[in-house]
Amino acid sequence: MAVFGAAALGPPRGRWRRRRCPLAVGFIAGLTAVARPLGERPRLRSLDLAAAITPPRKVPQASFAAAPLRLLGPRCAGGCGRNLRGILSACRLAEDKRGLRRAAANKKGEKIGSALPTSFLNLTKNIVGSNVLFLPDAVRLSHGLPAALVLLGAIGVVSFGAMLVILRCCEQVQVFSYRDLWAKVFGNQSAWIVDFCIALNALIACASYCLLIERFLGIAVSGLFPGSFVALLPSEVKLAAVVLFFIFPLCLKRDLSSLRDSSLVGLVVTVLVAAYVAQDFSVHAMEPLPERGGLTSMEVLSSWDQQPGTYLLQATALFTNAFSVHYNVPKLYGEVPTGERSIDSFRVVVMCAFAFALLTELTFMICGYGRFGPSVESTLLSSYAVEPSSLACWLCMAANIACTYPIVFQAARSSIVSIWAQAAGPGAGEPNRVVLTAALVGLTAVLGHSLDGLSFINAIKGALFLSAIAFVFPGLIHLRLFSSQNSEKSGEEAWRWQAFSKFLILWGAGSATIGLGVLAFR
Repeated sequence: MAVFGAAALGPPRGRWRRRRCPLAVGFIAGLTAVARPLGERPRLRSLDLAAAITPPRKVPQASFAAAPLRLLGPRCAGGCGRNLRGILSACRLAEDKRGLRRAAANKKGEKIGSALPTSFLNLTKNIVGSNVLFLPDAVRLSHGLPAALVLLGAIGVVSFGAMLVILRCCEQVQVFSYRDLWAKVFGNQSAWIVDFCIALNALIACASYCLLIERFLGIAVSGLFPGSFVALLPSEVKLAAVVLFFIFPLCLKRDLSSLRDSSLVGLVVTVLVAAYVAQDFSVHAMEPLPERGGLTSMEVLSSWDQQPGTYLLQATALFTNAFSVHYNVPKLYGEVPTGERSIDSFRVVVMCAFAFALLTELTFMICGYGRFGPSVESTLLSSYAVEPSSLACWLCMAANIACTYPIVFQAARSSIVSIWAQAAGPGAGEPNRVVLTAALVGLTAVLGHSLDGLSFINAIKGALFLSAIAFVFPGLIHLRLFSSQNSEKSGEEAWRWQAFSKFLILWGAGSATIGLGVLAFR
């Protein structure tokens, strides 16, 4: 409302300097403008104050922001267009300042990047997303908790090994993106295959996030604030507000290191929800509740329910999605400053991120399934009674998913830009980052709102694209790279790496084949 309020007032008196300002200052200025009477025509001093610390930048007279408003008259159109351009340019201020610092550092031979704690936060947040809510249902689809623990452990070990394979290859050729790693080994002509898989996988995931945000936010707001203005708003309006004022500004950031704060917020709210699940489990652990067949939690967790094999394969797909972060590992590794970057140090980061994620996932798995047994819903929070504490958990998980969205989106945008550059040729420029980001975020929001469920699409995504990105591609890259390196030392260690790479290819191909077969006959 602040943005539209500032835009509706038109230009301030006097000559308004078109300079950039921080996003927060733009919103404060808009709120101030709305609060004052229309006749005062505020001068938006906060914009000038913020502009004083930023070099001036020319803004073209013609802009897509002002074009639709020309129908309202030249005075209104010009004022709204200028204000909207100022608000839009505010979203890019932090990235421009970071670019200036990076350019100054390059002149001195230094490198600006993220520290190892920042890489830990972003990697952990990428792992611990909305998938934790579906893990109790994966236990139900398995033969019980023992089989689920074996599956989760096996998939976790293989995923961790695949990440180490990717790191080893990145360090060998000194490239720090998944696409560049493939192009360095197999050539640039086939790199579009990797870009296509990463882009489609990430965009489907982002559409799923929008669907979950809309549902979770609607449940939480309607329950916590019944009858309020916000609760009465349509669900698409709430989703649009979250996308416009939270997700879109975060998606404008150029690198993953700038998402440290949002990752920290997402992890904090996830821990709070995990604490609620564990507390509720401990309170009702010894009660023979009817929703779990009159059994106690220990009896439910130790039971072994025989299920058809297809359900076990569905559970395997859910567990595989719990560690689907391989496409961001090279970029996170490359953003670590040169003085701190090494395989040994980043291996510790990956191990700590996996340990934290595994502890969180085990909390949701054991406590969620132990609390409700086989009657647990596909989304864990749907099993709880409607009360303020559970509704607060819905709200926290909506915030968690909103913080995960930008990390996944970065991979989709980078891949689409690479496909564009390869298709357009070496002389063509890159697409406008703000316009591309707005288009992709809007597309995922529309898909998430329009589709009732994405379970089938997600299953295809996991069977095809995720298996290729996480297992098949790393194995192929490692085999090709180190078999052609004359400097590679022969010995038992090299043989183990090569054998594990072949195992990754077989694991990924088998997972894709079995997953597609289950979907075809479901």
